[in-house]
Amino acid sequence: MIDIGYFKCESSRSIEGGIYGKGPFKRFGPEKSSCSASEWIPVTQEEFKLLATEWYGYDWGKEIPFWNQKK
Repeated sequence: MIDIGYFKCESSRSIEGGIYGKGPFKRFGPEKSSCSASEWIPVTQEEFKLLATEWYGYDWGKEIPFWNQKK
């Protein structure tokens, strides 16, 4: 199954999202997140990108068009 989604886990400052099962997909945070399934909270693409920039200094300007489309 292919699904588009974006999630955050505040306890480990982890985020992940994109097209699950196909890509593009991005994950930021500790390699092995200590988050339980119930700690992952759905967020919008805009919040996902904002957190990647705030928490990890990620520059979205260099990304493929998928990441810069409004969803």
